[in-house]
Amino acid sequence: MVEITERNNFCRVFEMPDQFPKDYCFAGGHPTEFILVDWFKPIPADHIWNNTLQSWEVYEEMIRDFWKKKAFFDSSKKYLVITNFGKAFLI
Repeated sequence: MVEITERNNFCRVFEMPDQFPKDYCFAGGHPTEFILVDWFKPIPADHIWNNTLQSWEVYEEMIRDFWKKKAFFDSSKKYLVITNFGKAFLI
């Protein structure tokens, strides 16, 4: 299980580009713009303080539901969520 603490309980949400470069990246890669659209502490503090951490899948689903309720969520876009405790997923 990933160790989640008050100190590393943080995540960022990036809007992914509509298109990615199509040619090879052997010469050092291609700059690609991801737009930072939100950040927050994804795990409730009382879960950390009281050692009631659940499975990552429970939190991932909670974050997905929370994110989709935001006024600026656009279902036609893809979002990359990256946590400071080493988990990442797409919405």
